[in-house]
Amino acid sequence: MRVSWGDNPPGQGPAGTVLRTGSTHIVHDLRSDTSFEPWRTQAHARGFRSLIGVPVVVDRRLDGALCVYAAELDAFDVDAVHVLEELATQVGIGLARLRTMQQLTRSLAQQSLLMTAIDQAADSVIVTDATRAIVYANPGACETTGYSLDAMLGRNPRLFQSGLHDRSFYQAMWGRLLGGQPFRGVLVNRRRSGEIYEDDTTITPVHDDDGSLVAYVAVKHDLTDQAGLAGFFPEVSLPMVAAGFTVSAYAPIHWEGTAVGAIAVTTRSGDAPAWIDSRLRVLEELGGFAGMLFGARVQQFGDFAGTRTQVREILELGLFHPVSQPVVDLHTGEVRGYEALTRFDDDVRPDTRIAAAHTVGLGSELEAACARAAIVGATALDPAMFLSINFSPATLIDGTAADVLRTAARPIVVEVTEHLEIQSYPAARRAIRDCGGGQVAAEGAMLRELGVDLAQGYLYGYPVQLPRARSAHSRRSGGTCRASQLGVSWGA
Repeated sequence: MRVSWGDNPPGQGPAGTVLRTGSTHIVHDLRSDTSFEPWRTQAHARGFRSLIGVPVVVDRRLDGALCVYAAELDAFDVDAVHVLEELATQVGIGLARLRTMQQLTRSLAQQSLLMTAIDQAADSVIVTDATRAIVYANPGACETTGYSLDAMLGRNPRLFQSGLHDRSFYQAMWGRLLGGQPFRGVLVNRRRSGEIYEDDTTITPVHDDDGSLVAYVAVKHDLTDQAGLAGFFPEVSLPMVAAGFTVSAYAPIHWEGTAVGAIAVTTRSGDAPAWIDSRLRVLEELGGFAGMLFGARVQQFGDFAGTRTQVREILELGLFHPVSQPVVDLHTGEVRGYEALTRFDDDVRPDTRIAAAHTVGLGSELEAACARAAIVGATALDPAMFLSINFSPATLIDGTAADVLRTAARPIVVEVTEHLEIQSYPAARRAIRDCGGGQVAAEGAMLRELGVDLAQGYLYGYPVQLPRARSAHSRRSGGTCRASQLGVSWGA
């Protein structure tokens, strides 16, 4: 059957007219309508007298025509047209869903095939995000390096450096990568056990459709069995032939229609042509699927790896400091203890930072570091003064809090953290500061009448770093710590 929607006699039929105009087309009498002349004899032989053609739209695009013939003259009134147009709409929706399911099925099958191939590959495959934090490593990489996947996620690949390459080597490597070019060479790395080994490595930068860098993909082959390190010079790479490889093949990695990298395979097979011919088709398919999978992996692990890297940096560099807020005896005005608080150097709210650390498995470690810093910062205080430290339920339950508190040489009050939503902490602090000068006395009197002995809050003192020298002097001189409206004053 031939269907035409051109501006010619064959294109004037019901289907052609609908496809050409995108509108419903009705022929009330097939015997008298001149546009139906080429098909009149066939229609008459089948007993047709009228017809209607209705456009079928799929995903907002004209996709086809639904044509209905009738034996009656002028059979399609307003109600019939409405019913058939609604039917065409439902057909379009059904076609869209069917095609979406077919595409999804193909996509899942492709991702499953690629994931299986990469996971079962003997060579190492490591993917980092644009910040060079590892977001994926296949089992081959775990076996070669000796690191588990959890130990690698969020870390910089310098984790594997042996120290045997000089600065110029890395400058040349990153010069190519930052210029958008792949790097190929032999890297001398160190396993977790401390053993030195060689990797024949290809690192490819991955960019999105806008040209923005989103990932680096490294495919690495362990050369331990092919060459030792005797006489190794960092600036010299072992050629493929010297390593015993007979042939290599490369396939582009596509992501949304753009080539963003390459997959490389190599062999030492004695029958190289036959080996490569039997695998080219699979290699091409893997290249077509790899971009989609790596893009999804980067999106899935990007936030996780970035947060984990940030928290590790805070822990390693100590990018936080303790502050302490006094707890005041309402009867005497004396400071009886302090609540230990933490301030991060980038001014991120402590509850936000610690909650984020818990989502990447570093919450207890960060809470412990903050608590230890608070205990050390309070060493100059009178040993009789208590220190109140906040811990989350998770940190208490896993035993981390108990381990930290064993190092404290003063009374400790443990507070289980709680979180109330405050939209603007700066605004809240300003409001408390503004009203604090006129309400301290009244608040204190009311609390004393209620039988409250100790109080803490912005009305009695702001969180401050403890001045060790002055606190030591206070103890030596027999002075008393008292709260003032502007913070903590130290006097006799």
